[in-house]
Amino acid sequence: MDVELANSLLTSASFGVSGGYSWTSVLVATPHSGNVADIVLTSAAAVLVIALLVRWEATRPDGFRVLRPLAWAGAAPLTVYVLHVVALGVALLTVPAWTVGTTWGLWAGNVIGALVVGVLTVGRGRRGPLEALVSGGAGRAAAWVTERRVTHR
Repeated sequence: MDVELANSLLTSASFGVSGGYSWTSVLVATPHSGNVADIVLTSAAAVLVIALLVRWEATRPDGFRVLRPLAWAGAAPLTVYVLHVVALGVALLTVPAWTVGTTWGLWAGNVIGALVVGVLTVGRGRRGPLEALVSGGAGRAAAWVTERRVTHR
């Protein structure tokens, strides 16, 4: 195999596709490959970042105020994820596809959008709109099932 091709295969993003069916492909940690090594490295990085932020916040006299918007955004995951997919879809329709993955503006827009959703919903004591919709539907379905069980006994 050509060295340049091998280097490209080992270092470029896989976009959710693993490198093959051999045991050696499990060990390749290309970004977004979904391989074991990729998941372990991503998880370790996430745990490290969270641990450092929690440790940093624990030493601050004002508590967790600085990181509250991040926690609020994390409390509306369905809304944030759907807005992320919509933003990515709009970006793919409006800019050349090869630039979408390299656009810091798209990343920043997603982060700012998630923080805005968190502040406007959870920060004000409400659920995210899609979380409220799903919760309401699930509550109605549970009430309907419970009512049917009681009346049909």
